Amino acid sequence: SQGQERTYHLRHLSAFTVMSSIGSAGYSDAAAFLLAVHHFNNRISTVVPEISQIASDCSIMFTIELIDTMYSPIKSAGHLIKDILPREKPEPPDPMLPYPTALVGASRSAVSSPLAILTGVHGLAQISHASTSTSLDNKGQYPTFGRMIPSAIGDAYAAVDYLSNE
Repeated sequence: SQGQERTYHLRHLSAFTVMSSIGSAGYSDAAAFLLAVHHFNNRISTVVPEISQIASDCSIMFTIELIDTMYSPIKSAGHLIKDILPREKPEPPDPMLPYPTALVGASRSAVSSPLAILTGVHGLAQISHASTSTSLDNKGQYPTFGRMIPSAIGDAYAAVDYLSNE
């Protein structure tokens, strides 16, 4: 109801400990995610002006937990199975060990695919900003998976279009 604050817990999955040329991308992803949630929770509209339109009407707040995937499907799935899914959805919610509302990530399709099967089984939404595998388009296999980037099929169509016009 309007006026009553509702808090939703998000888990952000990214690779932080991998030391490679792309290892620092996880820190950038996490920083951007933290900043976005901070702006939303505090109704700061300097980056996303639309936040000012919901400031007076929206009582939703987010909490965040960061998870290191290490670019590993096994480590990520193990973390989900051992640390997240055993948590009960307590009534009232436990602020010290909240059950996540959604998972944000992972950035590799190879990591997102097994996680998407598990999140689908448990009805937990998963949203990726970088996983582009077309197999993740299968809603029968990955019913709660979504993405903020087109699948790789879009890249293929663009390449064919570009090459056919050259």
